[in-house]
Amino acid sequence: QVRMSRPARRQVAKDKVIGPHPSARDKQQSGQTYNIYYDRWSGGDSRSQGLNSKSKAQYRCDPIKDSGTTKGTYNPNAYFCAFFAKGCCPHGEDCAWLHRLPTRQDHVESGLDVFGRERYEEHREDRGGVGSMLSDTKTLYVGKIHISPDMQAIVEKHFKAWGEIERIKILKDKGVAFVTYQSRLNAEFAKVAMTDQSLDHGEILNIRWATEDPNPRSQAIAKRKAVEMAREAIESKISGDYKQAQHLPGSEEAIIEQSEKRQRYDTNLKETQQSQPTLYIGADGLYYYDYGDYGYNFETQQYDPGRLSHSQEHNKNSIQQSQLQEESKVPSLQERIKASLLTSANAAPNPSLAISAKDKKPVPVKSALSALAGYSSDSESGSES
Repeated sequence: QVRMSRPARRQVAKDKVIGPHPSARDKQQSGQTYNIYYDRWSGGDSRSQGLNSKSKAQYRCDPIKDSGTTKGTYNPNAYFCAFFAKGCCPHGEDCAWLHRLPTRQDHVESGLDVFGRERYEEHREDRGGVGSMLSDTKTLYVGKIHISPDMQAIVEKHFKAWGEIERIKILKDKGVAFVTYQSRLNAEFAKVAMTDQSLDHGEILNIRWATEDPNPRSQAIAKRKAVEMAREAIESKISGDYKQAQHLPGSEEAIIEQSEKRQRYDTNLKETQQSQPTLYIGADGLYYYDYGDYGYNFETQQYDPGRLSHSQEHNKNSIQQSQLQEESKVPSLQERIKASLLTSANAAPNPSLAISAKDKKPVPVKSALSALAGYSSDSESGSES
């Protein structure tokens, strides 16, 4: 809430009776109660209020002089005062509603207008009333403007007092202006504040909600503006503690760690998806899920004969190749004898086999080659005998 230092002043005296507009009194009464919020008799037909019977409003709000603090300033659920917008609130600082202009920090749910009145699903046929809850209408149709060369400046001077204006489109030959505000709340406030008011030439304005612009470019701009406003609304709702927590020591590391966790999760998910079974056609012509390289399906607990025979043949060839490789690694008999001879020739003499000097008949030390020759001669003599 935007708070002001001074209390709001009373716009009219308390004993002033606020009733129907003078133009409404002259019309045929179509109900028992006149509703100042909706500017009509309850139960009546708004179309019976002709434009020719309009008269200038008795009061007009001056936001610079009339704005101030009220009881509603300290109520976070308070809406804006419609009597303040019309310039005729007799309560001043004792009012339970807000006596100021809407700002960007103010947000009202789409089902209500800035004054807390219920918005309907569709616009009225005359495009009056509180508007439709299905559209974020921010453009006012302003008719009955006195045609003059400086229409643009006059309209801007009177309507910019109620909020930030996005654009103004003037139809000089028709005395019509389309005023688009930055915020829906300011447009709703301006519609009530400027109804039956005059500009610089004493005319009585006819203010309605403008129809939707059929231009695709304008629709795209409106959509982009709506997204930006939604983002600003969300950011304004974020608590200050959360914003401060983003700048605490270690917060950047936590964000990086969370990003790494997310990346690992995506990687694992991708690997899991890649390892999922794929469909293949079985021997019976049906499609099965393949869970292995051997054509075995765990759902049907069957093998695919075509893939099984292929796998068996593949395994057989693999075994034969392995056996050939192992055989090629086994040394031949000649290689083994040669290796044994080289080992015996290079072996160091054993001290236990040394011949003592006391021995009368020393035994000659035979080499491995002579021993092998003797072994072969002994075997030949044994075979002859």
